[in-house]
Amino acid sequence: MLGVTVIISIFCGAAGVGAAQLLDLPFWASVVAYPVTGAIGLLAAAVVLSSETLRTVRKSAPQEVSSTAL
Repeated sequence: MLGVTVIISIFCGAAGVGAAQLLDLPFWASVVAYPVTGAIGLLAAAVVLSSETLRTVRKSAPQEVSSTAL
């Protein structure tokens, strides 16, 4: 899961640099775009992957029977 998060972050950073280049922004904007969009991608990927993991864990957790139901 960590590897997937890092790979998504790298692609988001590259997409940010590509967008800066397509918009003909100066070089410093491209240099700043990579870590900023990479961090945003890292955060988004971590949120999505952790929520999916939590959902899977909750489904697989055994259900406890309440003592009042007996």
